[in-house]
Amino acid sequence: MVAKTDQYRLCAWFIHNPIASNLLMVFLIASGLYLVSQITIERFPKLDPRTIAISVAYPGATPAAVESGINQRLEEAIAGIAGIKKVSSIAREGMGTIEAKLEDYADQQALLNSVQTAIDQIAEFLPSDAEKPSIHLVDNPQNAIVVALYGDVEEKTLREFAYDIRAELTALEGVSLARVLGVRDYEITIALDEYALQKYQLSFSEVAAAVRASSINIPGGKIQSQAGEILLRTDQQAYRQQDFEGIVLRSDQRGRQITLADVANIDDGFEKIDSYSRFNGKPAAYISLQRADDEPILSIETAVKDYIATMPLPRGIAVTTWFNNASDLRSRIDLLIDNGLMGLGLVFVILALFLHLKLAFWTSMGIAVAFLGAFLLISPGGGTLNMISLFAFILVLGIVVDDAIIIGESIFSQREQGLPPIAAAIAGVAEVMAPVTIGVLTTVMAFLPLIFTTGFLGQILSVIPLVVVSVLLMSLIEAFFILPGHLTTINTAENTTGLGKLQTIFRQGLQTLLEEIYLPALQCCLKSPSIIIAIPLALLILILGAIKGGQIQTVFFPVISGNSIIVTVGLP
Repeated sequence: MVAKTDQYRLCAWFIHNPIASNLLMVFLIASGLYLVSQITIERFPKLDPRTIAISVAYPGATPAAVESGINQRLEEAIAGIAGIKKVSSIAREGMGTIEAKLEDYADQQALLNSVQTAIDQIAEFLPSDAEKPSIHLVDNPQNAIVVALYGDVEEKTLREFAYDIRAELTALEGVSLARVLGVRDYEITIALDEYALQKYQLSFSEVAAAVRASSINIPGGKIQSQAGEILLRTDQQAYRQQDFEGIVLRSDQRGRQITLADVANIDDGFEKIDSYSRFNGKPAAYISLQRADDEPILSIETAVKDYIATMPLPRGIAVTTWFNNASDLRSRIDLLIDNGLMGLGLVFVILALFLHLKLAFWTSMGIAVAFLGAFLLISPGGGTLNMISLFAFILVLGIVVDDAIIIGESIFSQREQGLPPIAAAIAGVAEVMAPVTIGVLTTVMAFLPLIFTTGFLGQILSVIPLVVVSVLLMSLIEAFFILPGHLTTINTAENTTGLGKLQTIFRQGLQTLLEEIYLPALQCCLKSPSIIIAIPLALLILILGAIKGGQIQTVFFPVISGNSIIVTVGLP
């Protein structure tokens, strides 16, 4: 007994010092609660596309011209860069887009610099009318909530109000990403009158040159003088219809100035695209709010709803929220918490029926301590609270209770043999410490490979081993250093109350099951090992056959019912 005590003196020290055990438990609970309040809450883990996007505007070019003049040259320039897995391109009218998919372990920023250098070297070989290439890493911000503004008002009024609300929303604390959707961009159209051009003997190129030279906003240098420095700047950029109408093209023989309004119809309106947005049958604009990496989605929802509740609305415009992912997340969190508490309650009931009531309580309490203490590892590891991590907590709920049950039963067995409480606790822990540790570590090793899964699936699944491993390691700490000290205060005398009699009935029933069913079945298995090996192999063959034959369908992700309907109609 002394040898075992020497080997496990740290556990023995905690058993002899129950105050230390309680302080450790309080520390794990308090620190876990604090980290839970600080951890990022999101609906789904943030996925990194690991993609570099290159876009080049080529106004007026056909898709074929964009493909030959832009896309092919850019693809050839970046094709040989190490770390790029795949290159794809799309040629549209007036726009070429290239996407370079990166290898899983490539340095994104270094590859972005390499791509930028490669494209700068061929920029002079691109068509002269093409704009400067835009190169950036593709981001995948998560939508939090959409604000819908709708009403029977003019499009310009609705658009300006939407942008005003967007500016005010992004000024709120915790809200930084927002964009306006469902509205057209402003566009000034200059339609030249052929007969007016002939009348004033003007050509299209002359008018274009006059507009280009008059509508400018550029610095003009500086003048040094004794009074100081004078900056020169041409600030004649035209923005509205009246600005363009006053552009002077030239003067006629009588000295009369010919303006752009004399030879063209100028429309200060919206871009000419067939785009209509309706909400509840009325013209609408939408503000899509997204969460940055450090912004809790639930905080964004609260800030937006509080603002909407007090914002003044112009006559004829209504506002509401739509596609509220934060609300969906909150309902799912509540559902999973309810399921977790239900599972914890069922664990406690089962333990209370077969074990001592206080042992059942401290074993269940150990689950809560292990869960909260796990955030000491999850938070520094970059983990977040989302649908996948919550699922991992539910998954590990049934695993984490095993070591506490084994240690508790071992200590009670020593108590039944007549050892005093402290000696029984030390002996009980020493007896099962090795197998419990090995059992937990084997489970840890089973989940660890998921950390090295690559691609989108790896980004989704990586949080599962982080949660499971953290909880299991904390359960070892709780089972070895906290639980034994609590079990030394338990009275092992027979309980004669109603609960004690019920426990006796269940224990006798379990003992009968072991003696009359389990032990005979075990003896049969030991006598015929070949049959026992053949049965699971046969079942395995049947299952594989059912999968290959289509009797058991396989899908990457199960079909999950949604809460919205999207209809897409294509018309010739």
